[in-house]
Amino acid sequence: MKMNNYAVADEYKAKFVVPYLGIEFVGWINFVGALIALITIIVIIGFPLSLILGANAFLIAFGIAALIVLFAVVYNNEINNETGRTKFSEFYYVKLKRYRLVYSSSGEKRYLERKKKGGVFLAYK
Repeated sequence: MKMNNYAVADEYKAKFVVPYLGIEFVGWINFVGALIALITIIVIIGFPLSLILGANAFLIAFGIAALIVLFAVVYNNEINNETGRTKFSEFYYVKLKRYRLVYSSSGEKRYLERKKKGGVFLAYK
């Protein structure tokens, strides 16, 4: 009876690296998400530009889309050492959901919900 060890294959995460730019995608979801975002942005920007600029509009849209996706991937891969969150998730909590940033007694960052009428807030770990 022969046994196979599949533990290495189960724990393996695909990693895609763009060598000169220093960008790496860990897992398939980030890579596929970047490709879908790239195609979507090219279509959304390229079609109106093609009415104005003609045939070269999709090349310009590809350049703009590549810069937007590059910025999003770099911003998402940058991790804050204090909280362990990515810069993108910090932007989401602080700017979009309007959470308040407070420091606990041990000096750690905590995010509290917006003030509600009559609410008492306690920061837990």
